[in-house]
Amino acid sequence: MLALQLEQFTGRLWERFSRELTRYGLGVLRAWIRHGTIYGKAKALTGYGLGRIEGWPEDEAIDDIAKDTVVAALTYFRDKVLKTHRWQSSGGASLGTFFIGQCLYQFANIYRSALRAELERIEQATTPMAELPEDRFDIIKGIEETIVANDTVAEAMALLSTDRARRALFLQEHGFTQREIADKLGLRDAKSVENLIGHQLRQLRNRKRTS
Repeated sequence: MLALQLEQFTGRLWERFSRELTRYGLGVLRAWIRHGTIYGKAKALTGYGLGRIEGWPEDEAIDDIAKDTVVAALTYFRDKVLKTHRWQSSGGASLGTFFIGQCLYQFANIYRSALRAELERIEQATTPMAELPEDRFDIIKGIEETIVANDTVAEAMALLSTDRARRALFLQEHGFTQREIADKLGLRDAKSVENLIGHQLRQLRNRKRTS
């Protein structure tokens, strides 16, 4: 670390060090994404649940997501952690462990962007998103915690009164803004989306209390 500091995290030493971090980070992330364990780890660290589509990401997408995550994490790790002395050997965590933690923070944004791109690809396919069966999607805790405690996502979605409401909620839980949802659903503005979702959630809560 002292040698890196003396060279201001540039030059051959940094290149060698960053290659080792990259190799380590890619190996860990690829395995965690492929086995599905990364979603729970990211949720535990960040508090943010990520949506999932059955059968995705495939191997090529896994590699892309892992690479983009490591690139983003490496830049942040150098500029915001190492250069600012946030990591200390006396803290108990190794550099590798600390770096993987940063990868988990970066993963949420990288993955959500990739997921949105995949959802848009699905929407543009021959089968409209609104007609895809609900069981095609396995969504980590998020919708169920917001809508109906202890109910499955499919059950919660089934309780919504309109296809438009189901699609609006689905898009919102996958990171689309209310303005983007309004454009996709032909609604007037973001406020219309807010009112639509809010009305449905109130109805669901009322049904839950009376059931």
